[in-house]
Amino acid sequence: MKKLILSFAVLATVVLGMLPVAAQKRAAERRKTREVSIYVLENIERNGVSDATLVEVKRRVNARTPVAGAVRALLDDSNFIYALRLVSARVENGKAYINLAYDEDEIECCWGANMLSFFYDSIEKTVLQFPEVKEVRVCANGIENFLVRDPELQRKCPKN
Repeated sequence: MKKLILSFAVLATVVLGMLPVAAQKRAAERRKTREVSIYVLENIERNGVSDATLVEVKRRVNARTPVAGAVRALLDDSNFIYALRLVSARVENGKAYINLAYDEDEIECCWGANMLSFFYDSIEKTVLQFPEVKEVRVCANGIENFLVRDPELQRKCPKN
């Protein structure tokens, strides 16, 4: 019986001693992330009329790369951006450069001009929350003004 009590006491000491370690690990993980806002499209019914608007949603992202994390979270959360993927995101001299890629056929088939405009607005609003960002430049498939469908009017993405 003494051995059983002694074994239980040792086990309890080990388990209880691990609790602070687990709490410390959770706190360390939390410090590696930060909360950001993303802005997703939501349809709202008002007096029988459907109206699309951007709605703020909170997410946790990597604290070292919050701009890229916020854009990834937006792409993951948005029900209308399923065809896009993030290639890169960086901030230089107050400008955020967001480079995306998408499947031309899916965009042509399933998106309208309004949807693309809402998408651009959601990325811009999401990225402008960061104090180091004063301007947002979004490129998709190498085109900066990808909302313009006429190839003759499209501009290539800046190199820097």
